[in-house]
Amino acid sequence: MTTATSTTDNPDAKVEESDVTSWCVIWLDDDASTANNRIQEDHLRSIVNHLEVFQDVESCRKYIKYIQERSKADKLRLIVSGKLGRQIVPSIHKLEEIASIYVYCLDKQSHIQWTKPFFKVKAVIDSFDQLLSEMKADHKNPTKLQDSLIFDSFDKTTTHVNAQFVYFQSLIDCFLRLKYSQEDRKELLDYCKDQYKGDERNEIDDFETNYSPENAIESYTRPSFFFRDINKAFRTKNFHKIFLFRPYIADIHHQLNQLKEKQSKNPLKVYRGQLLSKSELNHLQRCRGKLISVNSFFSTSLNKTTSQEFNNDSVTQDLERILFEIDADPKMATTKPFANITDISCFPDESEVLFMLGSIFRLQNNPFDQDGTVWNIRMTLCSEHEHDLKDVLEQLKNEYGIGEIDYRILGKRLVSMRQYDLARQCYTRFLNELSERDAQRVELYEELAQLETQDHGDTSSVEWKRKALAFKEKNPLTCIPITTNTETTSIEEGYSVAGGHGEGENKNQLKYPVGLCIDEDDDDLNIIIADQFNHRIIQCKRGNTDGEVVAGGNGEGNELHQLSSPSDVLIDKQSNSLMICDRGNRRVVQWPRCRGTTDPKVLINDIECRGLAMDNQRNLYVSDTEKHEVRRYDIYLGDKEGILVAGGNDGGDAMNQLNYPTFIFVDRQQNLYISDSKNHRVMKWKKGATEGIVVAGGEGNGYSGIQLSGPRGIFVDPLGALYVAEFANDRLTRWPQEANEGTVIVGGHGEGEKANQFNGPNGLSFDKRGRIYVVDHNNHRIQSFSLIPKIRIDEVWEEKGFTVAGGHGKGDAKNQLRKPWSFCIDDDDQKIIIADQSNDRIIQFKRGNTYGEVVAGGNGKGDRVDQLNIPSDVLIDKQSNSLLICDRGNRRVVRWPRHRGKTDPEILIDEVDCLGLAMDNEGNLYVSDGGRHEVRRYEIHLGDKKGIRVAGGNEKGDDMSQLNYPTCICIDRQQNLYVSDSKNHRVMKWEKGAIEGVVVVGGEDNEYFGIFIDPLGTLYVAELQNDCVTRWPEGAKEGTVIAGGHGEGKEANQFNGPSGLCFDKRGHLYVLDCGNHRVQRFSRKQRGLSLTGLLKETVQVVVRLINNSE
Repeated sequence: MTTATSTTDNPDAKVEESDVTSWCVIWLDDDASTANNRIQEDHLRSIVNHLEVFQDVESCRKYIKYIQERSKADKLRLIVSGKLGRQIVPSIHKLEEIASIYVYCLDKQSHIQWTKPFFKVKAVIDSFDQLLSEMKADHKNPTKLQDSLIFDSFDKTTTHVNAQFVYFQSLIDCFLRLKYSQEDRKELLDYCKDQYKGDERNEIDDFETNYSPENAIESYTRPSFFFRDINKAFRTKNFHKIFLFRPYIADIHHQLNQLKEKQSKNPLKVYRGQLLSKSELNHLQRCRGKLISVNSFFSTSLNKTTSQEFNNDSVTQDLERILFEIDADPKMATTKPFANITDISCFPDESEVLFMLGSIFRLQNNPFDQDGTVWNIRMTLCSEHEHDLKDVLEQLKNEYGIGEIDYRILGKRLVSMRQYDLARQCYTRFLNELSERDAQRVELYEELAQLETQDHGDTSSVEWKRKALAFKEKNPLTCIPITTNTETTSIEEGYSVAGGHGEGENKNQLKYPVGLCIDEDDDDLNIIIADQFNHRIIQCKRGNTDGEVVAGGNGEGNELHQLSSPSDVLIDKQSNSLMICDRGNRRVVQWPRCRGTTDPKVLINDIECRGLAMDNQRNLYVSDTEKHEVRRYDIYLGDKEGILVAGGNDGGDAMNQLNYPTFIFVDRQQNLYISDSKNHRVMKWKKGATEGIVVAGGEGNGYSGIQLSGPRGIFVDPLGALYVAEFANDRLTRWPQEANEGTVIVGGHGEGEKANQFNGPNGLSFDKRGRIYVVDHNNHRIQSFSLIPKIRIDEVWEEKGFTVAGGHGKGDAKNQLRKPWSFCIDDDDQKIIIADQSNDRIIQFKRGNTYGEVVAGGNGKGDRVDQLNIPSDVLIDKQSNSLLICDRGNRRVVRWPRHRGKTDPEILIDEVDCLGLAMDNEGNLYVSDGGRHEVRRYEIHLGDKKGIRVAGGNEKGDDMSQLNYPTCICIDRQQNLYVSDSKNHRVMKWEKGAIEGVVVVGGEDNEYFGIFIDPLGTLYVAELQNDCVTRWPEGAKEGTVIAGGHGEGKEANQFNGPSGLCFDKRGHLYVLDCGNHRVQRFSRKQRGLSLTGLLKETVQVVVRLINNSE
């Protein structure tokens, strides 16, 4: 509790600071040392938090100045004698820090007259009891006192975004999505009990006894510590205090939402009267037309007259009367509700409409008008979906997804706001709730280490880094950091990573596979498959379709070394074993991964098991299609009975039932997701719930966007997006959290065996880099698909690139290039593969390594099968795990295996003046021929060596049916072909089957080479002569420079003849800078906020108000 100080004339006496709303009182009286006054002083100290007593005006003035400049104490109440009051009141009355003044004198009548011009003088009193009564009444009723309200403004240009505005919005959003306990509410009360005494301590006790979430608004409107402290916390942006109020903020929000739903949906006009200084009014004037966020609960009235009464007190020349007139449409209150609280307010005669903390308004764009002595300011309620705001707030929310969050996520948000102490508190709290073997611990330790580094430097982070390392050594089972993003869209060019050679039992074949899992460690990736009717578990290493049997494979049977129709498999890293649904034997078995160490053993018997999952505490979940249920087993305690966690109430479609549950998934919060196959839906059962909720489908069996048909494999990414393999619809759909409709991201082209088709997709999984793996059941194969970024048409990249390959001058060393012409990126292996033209080789650079590895050619210029001659282009054929190379000097296209020694290089196409390559989503190869001025398509998987002409070929020319020396080419999903028609100085688009093309870029004397088309139809072009990369949205008449454009040169923002370009999965831009013998990367800029520098641009409008509820 704040300690009351002694009587003093020392002007340097300091107020002890406190987070609570202080009773900070100054008593100025030249007779303060008298015995009677000493008794009264002692009485005052028993009821106020802080008291300073002065006997001369000058000392009092110095002390008030100190308060102005240095202290964070609450506003001051002054008790002054009549004589000294005459001297000091005129000079300090206008100060913001002075809340109220009481003239305590012997001759009341002689002092009433001179106090009239000063509205902060609340009373002229000659009785000590009356003085106490007036002060208590004013303190309990803050409507008679001045307070402040902070607005943060938002500028529509992203370079002037108000960081405080956005951070405050996202912080409140976090508060509203936390789950609270009674302990959270008690935290505030315990804190305040340590700060208050006397009558205010009684207020806290009364609040604790009578408060409930159902009467949150009534408690807020009641004059008490609750109202005063919460508004002071908002006003001063005291995040520690706001943090304590978080459950009560959520309670008020919930009650406002309830009232909003019951009340009229018609727009309202409401009013608010208050006082502003001239400078504050000028601040608001400068915000005209902008969005402002009110960073407190915002009280208004339906009654204009009532609002006007709040600024009818005497006003000095320093203050202006303001009347806010607000148009509020309930449809705009999407996340920040408002409601008429007249029936539950402690002041029912005020017709009060209360707006949620953080409500967003747009100030009128026209100059404010003045009606007599009152300024009229009009505002309109806005939603978070306002065009200016939407992208910025969505980006921040995407960091922590949708729905309920935890204290770890709140901790991350607080770190971004540099509120390190509060972030530690959140992280520590979350850590204490985890079990000792929870895999999230390692991530928390690493995040705490990063926090300490930011706050105190590297030395402070050592302890947490040690804990992270120790946990990893002790617990190999850690959560896989899947890289997915809501702003990705799939590439529909799947390729087989296992099977795909027809039905069979050979090591490169599968027979009706069902489930799979991914084992990824550093650079190694193994795909482990439940090969159902081969009665085995087979493992395929990335890049090798010949598998290795790791369980079963000894014929169908029920011996321990046999399996019967296994349907699912997962890895337990802790025991280095496989958990297998041995479905035909009605058992779950554990199979050691190192042969000969231990024998397989039966974990669970007599169960119609179909799917498996394991949570971060190593509990095993098993779906039972016979009992229509899912059970959880603590297998390391020998548990064979399990606990029912979903279904089990007979087969049915009620919310507490399942009907043939197949695949299951458990997230970090131990929420369970279930493919409820015969109900054609996916259910989510929260931990401990007796009923589930539908998160996908549930609208009957069907093909529409809101329906599923026979859902099987499921996966939930860290943002809460659900991926569903639909067995009967032959497609993979994605359902963002809380979505009512799914989006097809792979398949959906009918049953088939093409690269973009399925025939009964079953299990699915992701690797760490976000590649999707799908069991294509009836095609006896495992298909892998990439996700690429959704690059917006207004995307921005860093102006300066950095070198990721070459850049050490022209040469043939492993860290050099010589006139490189084209390249491609293998995101799976994080490698850049370059056609190093004048070195007659293909060289590969692993990301982060400046020394490359020759992967094709490099044996001198020549025409042997192991040689290349001026290679001009290269691409990766994932299906055959090989490189396809334009061996231009040898007039051939060659295939080069990526694993040496496996097969020899082979010639695919001969006698072609090849310059560029592309491959469509069906595995067809496109080759540009500079000599014949054409592009041909080859079905190389069928051995096609002649191809079909798809563009040009009508001799050299500039007609729409002709080309002139075509170089680089690319193909979109619809198999539309884009061609760099270099000597015609244009880029052409040839639609599939067309006999003529259309010009999409050109018309100027320029050489266009490297091109890239994104899923939105935006074209990116490397302009050789202009030394830049330009972007051309679909239908655009001119391009925009996105990299280079600063003249020829070798600086980080320059090129010397850019000839190729590409993007990686994260949307970073790579450019082959031919004349500088290097590849440059330009990082994609973070959309919206940059966390550094923006706080300096904060525009805060501090508004003083006199309002009967604030």
